[in-house]
Amino acid sequence: MTKNLILASAFSIVTFAVSYAQQASDPCNAGFLPGNCVENSVTVSNSDDNSGVINPTDENGVGCNSIGSDLTAGTIGSSSGAQDKDIWFQTTVDANGEVSVYAAGSDPVLGIYSSPTNNCNNLVLESCDDDGGTSLDALATASGLTPGETVWIRVWDYNGGTGTYTIAASGGTPPANDDCVLAEPLADGVSESGTTYCATAEIGDYNDCELNTENNVWYTFTTTSDGDITVSIDAVDCFGSGAGVDVSVFYGTCATSFASYGCTAISAGGSGSVPTFTGPAGTYYVMVDGDNSGGATALCDFDIVYDFVGCNADAGTNITAPVINACAGVDVNVETLLPVNTSLGSDPCIGWGFWVKDDPLGVFAGMTNIGDLPTGNNPAGAGGDPNYAGVWTSVDEPLANGPVAVLPNEANGVTYYVAPVTLSNCQTGEITTSCFDIGTVTEVYFNPEITYTQLIECDAAGPPPTTQVTFVISGGLPSVDGSNFTVTPNAGNSAGALLNGSAVSATIGEGGTLVVTGITDGESVDITITDGAGCTRVITISNIDATAYCPPGCAADAGITTTNQNGDGVTSANNGTSGGPFTLCWGDDYTTVASGFTLPDDNTGGGSPREILVIYTCPPSNPDPFSDPCFSGVAYTGSSWADVNDGALITLLTDPTPGGFGLTLTDNQIWFVATTVDWVSNAPGGGWDIDADGDGCFDTGVPNNIQYLNEITFSVVDNCDGPEFTINGGSPEFYPTNSYIITETGGGDLVNNIGVGDGDSFGLEGIEDGQTYNIDVMDPNGCMLNITGTYNYTAPNPSVNNLATEFCLGDAVDNFTATPTPGGITSGTIVGSNVTDNGNGTGSFNPLAVGTHDIIYNFDNGEGCVYSDTLAVTVHQVPALGSITNPSICFGETITLSSYVPGEANGVAGIGTWYNGTDNTGGLAPGGAFTPSNGAEYYYEYVTTAGSCSEGQVLTIEVLPALTGTVSNTICFEDAGIVVNGTTYDASNPTGTEVITNVGPNNCDSTVTINLNVLPVKTGTVSNTICFEDA
Repeated sequence: MTKNLILASAFSIVTFAVSYAQQASDPCNAGFLPGNCVENSVTVSNSDDNSGVINPTDENGVGCNSIGSDLTAGTIGSSSGAQDKDIWFQTTVDANGEVSVYAAGSDPVLGIYSSPTNNCNNLVLESCDDDGGTSLDALATASGLTPGETVWIRVWDYNGGTGTYTIAASGGTPPANDDCVLAEPLADGVSESGTTYCATAEIGDYNDCELNTENNVWYTFTTTSDGDITVSIDAVDCFGSGAGVDVSVFYGTCATSFASYGCTAISAGGSGSVPTFTGPAGTYYVMVDGDNSGGATALCDFDIVYDFVGCNADAGTNITAPVINACAGVDVNVETLLPVNTSLGSDPCIGWGFWVKDDPLGVFAGMTNIGDLPTGNNPAGAGGDPNYAGVWTSVDEPLANGPVAVLPNEANGVTYYVAPVTLSNCQTGEITTSCFDIGTVTEVYFNPEITYTQLIECDAAGPPPTTQVTFVISGGLPSVDGSNFTVTPNAGNSAGALLNGSAVSATIGEGGTLVVTGITDGESVDITITDGAGCTRVITISNIDATAYCPPGCAADAGITTTNQNGDGVTSANNGTSGGPFTLCWGDDYTTVASGFTLPDDNTGGGSPREILVIYTCPPSNPDPFSDPCFSGVAYTGSSWADVNDGALITLLTDPTPGGFGLTLTDNQIWFVATTVDWVSNAPGGGWDIDADGDGCFDTGVPNNIQYLNEITFSVVDNCDGPEFTINGGSPEFYPTNSYIITETGGGDLVNNIGVGDGDSFGLEGIEDGQTYNIDVMDPNGCMLNITGTYNYTAPNPSVNNLATEFCLGDAVDNFTATPTPGGITSGTIVGSNVTDNGNGTGSFNPLAVGTHDIIYNFDNGEGCVYSDTLAVTVHQVPALGSITNPSICFGETITLSSYVPGEANGVAGIGTWYNGTDNTGGLAPGGAFTPSNGAEYYYEYVTTAGSCSEGQVLTIEVLPALTGTVSNTICFEDAGIVVNGTTYDASNPTGTEVITNVGPNNCDSTVTINLNVLPVKTGTVSNTICFEDA
């Protein structure tokens, strides 16, 4: 195990539950954190005095380090100068003798102190860091300490500010699934919560996406069948500026034999998955590791889930013999027991796949990985098997599908691995990548057909006469590996006949000659040809009439015929031999010469006996040319012939119009047979006669087979994904099992260039408009074609038009167009959130959700290419203003509109402005204090910084009228008077004006006029007469 971490994060960012640390503003009063591997809150506040501990930039030679440098980072002042604020707490050293602290926030700085005397007044700085974490996060680590020792952690701000942080101490218990062997089981489709907090990296951990591991945790699940697996992570919530997590999927056994199925990095705040893969049944492990790409290991919470789509496809048990040598003309029976197909696809069935093991004749020229066994991947899919030749579809060979199938014999010399395969579409041979199975293989060799030509001629004139038959034997295994044929006589063979001089057997190579001699008149040739594959060909020629071939007294002998070829054709290896075949490439030339012949007696006039070269349209089979169906009646009246394959001779022979001969040829083949004739006219253009005198004395030689291949030609169509070439001619035109070898020497990548036959097409991808190409095409006979040209294709340029890119939430639906407009073979689709595709190149967008929306137009040109245009549209949040309470003010009072700004509830940044009137057209309202009129209206508009989305409120002001009053009292001159607003009004002060504040429900001022009516002192006289003593 490696280190645990102490963690800190700005409180305003992290939403975890926290415990509050027992912090202090000096080390001697600092307490321990309440818990390990949990977050604890610490705060640097204005009330925290500086501890006075020496500035860490000067102590112990340690200093505070920024990422990648030794710059001094931050200062907390000195004991003699200004002091920044710092706080302290304690923790203990873990079992590894290490302490680490991770702090996140505005720009924290961390110091780790120890004390050799375990005294808070005797501290030594062990480590200090400013930006060692991600971004401005700090990561300080001290090692080499005593396990269990108390250390002090100091926290301050780089800029001397304040802030609240969360702290987690080392030494806590790692998650239960910290080690691979303790991996937490997952259930299919069930999300589980996990964390990398306090996780460790054990020895032997496999690397993640960054080729390292830091703090990984493990999960496991088991599948019971092959299927598609997706592992997803979401709700990634990381400490501070942590980058995210790396997710790796493995198959195998912990710490011994893991196979990786990929790794995906998922950013903090995001979600993602390891790309879906098709995996075998078995146990899988998922490693989730903190991403350290930001400079420090990320500590994250997350949710994890896996989804499995199982596949029960089973190709069954192949009970066919492990090795089959299939002779020409004999189909191959195969069988698999108890297959299961998942019915995925439109026409599921069991098919039989072919992988090329050996191809000595070049049938699959250009194919790679020949000889490889099936990998188990979809052989026809991406990353499949390059030597996969395909399957017989139910359209081409209905009997070649199903658990019990009959495979047609190809007789092409190819050895295949053949295995049952679950197909999703029997008609096309489709294999669904997500669910398929391949059974065990059977090795099948398709032996070429054993072929021969024959010539019957006189052996000995006798009496009694005997005949001989000359055979040229080809094909079979010798044509593949150069081995030999063995020829043996059967019971019906002429008793005295010899096979190349032997009465028992003869050994013949490919294209070799067998001469059966001493065939008694009226008897037969009955022989068997056997090759090394055990394949046989029985030849029976019954009741040969020797007298027909050996007329009495006839010395005619056609001699030996040899042919020499010059040019590209590989059959030039036969030069100087008799028989051939000689297959001519376009432009090849050759000569055919008869020599050593003996002519019959000259018994006629007007001409002379001669050796000529008679043309047959198929191998001769009758001693009498006129009774042979292959005899054309056309000959070159000389003993040697030279020609060039330019099409002229074949045209002359096949042209049915006057001047031509109107022959029907098979695959442009002719057989020259040297023949002695009695008479050839001495006149130019004269005729010839084999047996002009009717004595039956003539002779024919061994046929020399000449084949004129047509010129290899091409046509090209410039498609959207590159030029497509169609090839015709050469040997594949006449031999369907042949294919061209195609190589490119210019730019681009060839596609579908394996197994291309006559009339088939291949493509060239990866080239640009105007780029040239250079391609060589060669057939198995060595015939060549060089293709050069320039690719010309102007790709369509799809575009989303007439759509705004900035919206406010709730704006009206916006209609737009997409070009090119689809129609005909082309089609177009418009996709995106809150998008409606009208299907005709038009659409609409409804801004119902805040965020960036991709409007994508996919244009399919009908040629298999899709072109796309993406328009990013942003929908901005609109402001939500609180309500405004319309004020009532007293007459003459002033008002400031800024006091009535409504709150904005959605938290979107913006600027508010006051306008005169009920909208933003009345001009700016007064900015300071002013005296409004009664009923005045002012409009407050809040416009967001992003998107200029707006919301407004109207403020209506009620101005209460001025309050006035009059006090008109009548008092006597000597009365005490009245008091108004603290002023006494009496006879000496009968009038005046007073302003009385806070009167009435609106507390407005009132003006009172005092006007007292003071009555004057009244006087009078009493004149009475009284007695002196009266009272």
